[in-house]
Amino acid sequence: MASAKLAPILADLIGSIGQDTFSHTRAVLVCKAKSHPGSKNPFTPSPSQLAIQSLFRSSAGNWKSLSEKQINDWCTLAASLSKSNKFKDYYYQAGFNLYCELQQNIQLIGGTIYNECPTVPDISFLSPINLTFDGHAPDNIWVRFPGQTSDSLTTHIIYCTSPVSAGRHYVKNLYRKIDLLPPNISEQYSIMAHYTTLFHLPTNNQKIFCKLIPVHNLTGFSKDAIITSSVFIS
Repeated sequence: MASAKLAPILADLIGSIGQDTFSHTRAVLVCKAKSHPGSKNPFTPSPSQLAIQSLFRSSAGNWKSLSEKQINDWCTLAASLSKSNKFKDYYYQAGFNLYCELQQNIQLIGGTIYNECPTVPDISFLSPINLTFDGHAPDNIWVRFPGQTSDSLTTHIIYCTSPVSAGRHYVKNLYRKIDLLPPNISEQYSIMAHYTTLFHLPTNNQKIFCKLIPVHNLTGFSKDAIITSSVFIS
């Protein structure tokens, strides 16, 4: 799948040309292979992809139960919140998309879906963070945030990658959710037990990437990910 930023000579493009289909996602033109009715996806979705699909279906289904006033309130809020895409262009979400995004975040942290449109909260987050190893195996893996304590109104979703080569930098598609950082944790948190349920431990000169996404416990609003990485030296 490719993304493109249109030049003034071509203002928009949507639909299919040959075997390519053009559509819009987050104000970005996306080109992907044309699908055919009845064709089977050759790729088996991962458990994490299936989980996200389930969260979206739940949120989308609940949107249908909202009153006309609730829908209008969500659309008004969405129209007041600008976001930026991968090209750093600003755009506005539809009310439906904002609702589904926040409800999915709430479900990811174990919260309860809600219908009333919220106000935008202030979100506390941990920064800077670092990733460290103990021992020569390693015996433990820590996310550390010196001099800080996780806020009681914010849950940080912890994502990590499997061990990769020390020189690797692009890992956007390798992150997997491994744990939630509980509130009121001071300065460090061990991710060893949850990490090893998904991945093997790194060997000498392998790197692990870790990111925390802070999510407001009551509304599902989130901040940009705080990212760190560390190379294990045995």
